[in-house]
Amino acid sequence: MHSQESCNAAVAQVLTDFPSLDVVIHNAAHLFIGMAEGFTAEQLADSINTNAVGAHRLNRAALPHMRKHGSGVLLYVGSGITRIVSPFMMPYVAGKYAMDAFAEATAYEVGPLGTETVIVMPGVFMDGTSHFATAVFPADKAALGGYDKLRAEYDRYEPGLRNLFRGGCDAPVQGVADEIARVLALPRGRKPMRTTVDYSDYGAEPVNSVAQAQTERVFRIMGFDRLLELGKCEASGDRSVHAAPVTEARPGFPLSSRADYPRHDWQFSSDHHRNAVDGAAAEDGINILYGSQTGKDGFLGQRPRGPAGRRLQLPSA
Repeated sequence: MHSQESCNAAVAQVLTDFPSLDVVIHNAAHLFIGMAEGFTAEQLADSINTNAVGAHRLNRAALPHMRKHGSGVLLYVGSGITRIVSPFMMPYVAGKYAMDAFAEATAYEVGPLGTETVIVMPGVFMDGTSHFATAVFPADKAALGGYDKLRAEYDRYEPGLRNLFRGGCDAPVQGVADEIARVLALPRGRKPMRTTVDYSDYGAEPVNSVAQAQTERVFRIMGFDRLLELGKCEASGDRSVHAAPVTEARPGFPLSSRADYPRHDWQFSSDHHRNAVDGAAAEDGINILYGSQTGKDGFLGQRPRGPAGRRLQLPSA
């Protein structure tokens, strides 16, 4: 994801092996934990490069093909943290915000040309993943001494997050993959721009609803009504994506939905995520390109769909 050449090569390989590229899933992320001042400018840039710029590189490689065919889906694994800002992880929040912003801005531009956009917004992550184990911490240790007065809040961060979970029930990781499969199975023009999977009380949905309503109001005043019809334009060779049926979303705003899952604690795992989505769509001839990066040794994972269902890994430069 850190190399335009790697992204270009991944897309080229898919189009060599298959007639089309139907879905791009942006799944790259790297967590940063600590006081903002302690992170160097280079660390902040590294977070934005991994959490946001890499997805833009992959879009630049994939969009010419999608635009030519007037179809395709860009699916971003975002975060509820872009709606309710959290302290003590500034580079991560900034990177996720950057990806969320460019994903929505790009959606309005590519939608009228036939490419749909979905931003899946998982809630709080706590257990069952390497997300925290591989987190990056501030490099400037000297700057941290001035924040002793915030030590109590910093130490309370993990138990505070756990307080957001109610009932003590298990939270299925499968829920994230199920929601991805669900939205990809929706007919062309019916996919929500945003959908959340959250078993906690973090609650990005109300903010999504207000932001959407105001966006629609402003766009109509500006004469941008057509840009709200994301991916609904006429396009040659319409290829509706179908996957195994999963739980339907609750009724809501046309561009925003919330998966109707129980409110439990849950954790995201990229391997669970990929395997479940692959399994759901394995027999549908859908070509999916995954953009993923883990720490410094990340890869651009290419997983063409079809009976063979193989995956090609291209190391990032």
